[in-house]
Amino acid sequence: MASVIPQTPLQRLYEQREILRARLDDALFELRCAIRAERERVRGVVWCCEGCGFAIH
Repeated sequence: MASVIPQTPLQRLYEQREILRARLDDALFELRCAIRAERERVRGVVWCCEGCGFAIH
């Protein structure tokens, strides 16, 4: 059984930063999809994101 090495406060902050960065990247991707879908809807086109499946009809 491997021993657990305690993290320093700085290591915990870096870990939390990476988690937040990943969440923000996901949210930004979804926002870009929503903006594209809305632009296409205004043009009269139904667009669906192949990555996340977002679409506005």
